[in-house]
Amino acid sequence: GERELINLFIQQDLDKRPIYRFFARHIPKVVKGRVLHIGRDEEFRAAIMVGSMPKAASIKHIELAGAHRTILVAGNRAGVINYALKSGIAAIIITGIDSEERAAEIKADFSSYSGWVYLSALDSAETIRRLILASPVRNIMNENAAVIAKDDYIDKARELILNSRQRLLPVVDQDRLLLGIVTRSNILTRFRNSLILVDHNEASQAVDGVETAEVVEIVDHHRLGAVKTETPVAYYSKPVGSTCTLVYELYQAAKITPTLKAAKLLMGGIISDTIMLKSPTAAIADRAALEELAALIKVDWQEVGKAIFAATDNLSARSSKEIITADFKIYDQYGVNFGIGQAEAVTLADLEDVLPLLSEELEKQREKHGLNWAMLLITDIILEESVLLCTPFERGERLFSYRSLSPRLFHLPGVLSRKKQLLPEILRILEDASRGF
Repeated sequence: GERELINLFIQQDLDKRPIYRFFARHIPKVVKGRVLHIGRDEEFRAAIMVGSMPKAASIKHIELAGAHRTILVAGNRAGVINYALKSGIAAIIITGIDSEERAAEIKADFSSYSGWVYLSALDSAETIRRLILASPVRNIMNENAAVIAKDDYIDKARELILNSRQRLLPVVDQDRLLLGIVTRSNILTRFRNSLILVDHNEASQAVDGVETAEVVEIVDHHRLGAVKTETPVAYYSKPVGSTCTLVYELYQAAKITPTLKAAKLLMGGIISDTIMLKSPTAAIADRAALEELAALIKVDWQEVGKAIFAATDNLSARSSKEIITADFKIYDQYGVNFGIGQAEAVTLADLEDVLPLLSEELEKQREKHGLNWAMLLITDIILEESVLLCTPFERGERLFSYRSLSPRLFHLPGVLSRKKQLLPEILRILEDASRGF
């Protein structure tokens, strides 16, 4: 950055001679000239000293600086050069040597010298200016500089810049490969990600950071509890069984035919969300979209549906965390924060075996999200019924209309939909509880 470059040319401590790192074979690439004598070390650190003073003064300054840490830049001055050779100086650059005739005038024995000797066709001042530029970038790099990843939030970048002397932040990947730079001016400019909410419209169900993002569109089929927006947004919502139906309708509105891959994903989503149109949430629009997508793909959607649900694992084949978090939605109503997960299975025969682990994981999720109440709706897609597992919440549980199978486990015959069947019941009992019923 600018600070490091300034420190390269203007040292903060003016009483100390700056030390530079040099790669010996890089110097003649920057300083116009050539190598006269090859030294032992390919890389060395040294200060720069000009041998323009009388011999005695030059020798004194070499001794004070430390010969092994000094590059001597001088004209063809035999006395100073011979002393430098004997003192073991890091390197010598003899300036003003712009021809072979001038090079032949140098009277010095380099045979036992272990450092480098260069001939420069330039004067001493220009040689020094270029010599500083021969120092590699690594010489001024701050290897301990703060960095951020491309997925970090702007707020983190702002905090790092404001709490440090850095004027910019490198953006790096996991191997610390530079991807870009964030500057102070970037931080001062208000930047907001554009976000489209799909299959939800409530802030509690959105990705982290939704509060600072610009919501530009919502495509959803759930109840309205929409995030607040600063400007009008496109909002496409219908009471259908699957948001995939709405996405397909947006394809149609735009007169775009989905690719086969997209069509397969949309068809699979509708089949899964509506449980092959058996769910009470399934609408005429879902059937129409499903049949049109199947025709586009040239498959029988019922056969595809059977294959999808035949592949559904039993509860014991999945981890309790996977079962609960795969489809977990959070709500805030009547002063109660609650979450409802939903899992589907082809049989609930193994429920008793996994119930302790599910109860334990459900409590963990409740604590993680800071909820008052957490629930898991487990649906048997063959028998078309569900059971509901809950964390303790007495004032809600006592108002349930469902039959209790055991503490905090309820039987929900005919219930397949969290959105259309379970959620309204939860909202009813929370409203009654808030009124003291």
